[in-house]
Amino acid sequence: MLKQSGKLDINLNLVMKNKISFKLWIINTILVLGIIIITFIFQVFMLKENYTRAKINEAKNTAENIINIIEESGFNDDAFTQISELTSVSKESAAILSEKGDSYFSSLFFNDRFNRNFEQGLDTSKSPIEFPGNIISDKIPPNLYDQFFNLVFEIANKNEEFLIRGDNLQSYKLSFNLKIIVYGKPFIFNGENYSVIITSPLDPINEVSGLITKQLIFIAGIALIAGSLLALLLSKSFTKKIVTIKNVSSEIARGNFNEKVVFKSKDEFQELANSINEMSYQLSKLEVFRREFISNTSHDLKTPLSSISVYAELIRDIKLENEEKLKEYSNVIMDEVKRLNSRISEISELSELEAGYYKLKLEKIELKEFVLNTFKEINILSEKKRIIFENKIPENIYIFADKKQLYKALINIFSNSIKYTDKNGVIKIYVNKNEEKVRVYIQDNGCGICEEDLKCVWDRFYKVNRARNEDDYSSGLGMSIIKNIFIIHGFKYGIESKENEGTTIWFEYSIKN
Repeated sequence: MLKQSGKLDINLNLVMKNKISFKLWIINTILVLGIIIITFIFQVFMLKENYTRAKINEAKNTAENIINIIEESGFNDDAFTQISELTSVSKESAAILSEKGDSYFSSLFFNDRFNRNFEQGLDTSKSPIEFPGNIISDKIPPNLYDQFFNLVFEIANKNEEFLIRGDNLQSYKLSFNLKIIVYGKPFIFNGENYSVIITSPLDPINEVSGLITKQLIFIAGIALIAGSLLALLLSKSFTKKIVTIKNVSSEIARGNFNEKVVFKSKDEFQELANSINEMSYQLSKLEVFRREFISNTSHDLKTPLSSISVYAELIRDIKLENEEKLKEYSNVIMDEVKRLNSRISEISELSELEAGYYKLKLEKIELKEFVLNTFKEINILSEKKRIIFENKIPENIYIFADKKQLYKALINIFSNSIKYTDKNGVIKIYVNKNEEKVRVYIQDNGCGICEEDLKCVWDRFYKVNRARNEDDYSSGLGMSIIKNIFIIHGFKYGIESKENEGTTIWFEYSIKN
């Protein structure tokens, strides 16, 4: 029982595993079967009606052509020759009757019957007639033909367009059917009324329909098997890619970001695979950033906390009259507390910007003066390194922005430029302006950024290699904060840099906005 239960579980798992594949196979098979059934219905059940309708249209066209011939040539041998050729090609019989009942032309079916004025009755002395090619399976006695011709003459004598279907003679109170159609159309020639009557044989469509049915059943069987196999192959190919993507996604969910979706395709599956691979890459970067952030933040928090703890103990142990030491230790504690608050503020600010909670307070700002005042806030840092600041922005260049956030962005940019620019370096700010937009450039001639770091410089928690030293207390959030400030303003932004040549950060805004 346990073994059987184990096998059952395996089978159920296989069914569940291939559930989508099975559904796709069923759907495709049903689709193929539906197409076969529709084709079968149209070809078998509607074949006779479509065929009869086509023969009726042919008879109408023949009648129209005969009328055109008579109208162009009149009643002469040349016209009758054309009509004979026309009806022989179409395998139809034709008769032209005058209003008085005279027969001007007759062929095949009408030939034996129109040798007298039809108002005087039919010539019943003729033998039974059989159509050429066994159109009528059995010979019909003359008296039945008399009934049929009397019907035709009676309707034609009304001088109206008519159609008689031989397979529906019961509606005319006749007890037999003929495999023919009779179409009549009146016309006027030289002021007199005439009628052209076309008789078209209906081939033994039932026999043809039976043959087509047998062929369709055979073809349908082959098509169903082939279609089912093809559907199975397609569904397996389809679900194989889904299973691959699912397995890789599961590995990524477990934290294995090295797994990639690899298959050759040029459809939406490839786009999905590329998206998952890109997601895996971004998650792997985020994981690296997270670990570095935890490590750096732990270090950043541990150092000031340790200092605070040490100096607090020193303050506790020193004598109160030693005011100089007390003041020194208190200042150290205050500085470390400021560092902690600064780090917490950066994290909180970035979270607020990324979450979209911050509401901009836009105002019109004169850019040259604003940049100058902003740089003055950190001028003490540039003076220590004797860095020259060149404000090349023309006057009367305005920007609509949140003054508080724009100040933070520029302070971060200027601070980084000063940090990575050597003594006696230059920081220059200038603009390119046209009728639609203004692009602002902040350029330094510092150490620059390598190409590998340049790709990730806007990512949160990322620190470029040159910044990783014992004296650097940055969190790696500055550039990400700058990016998000530009984003919420709707500014375009970018960075260009070459090692040992310097870095240029730019942002662009629309004058219209």
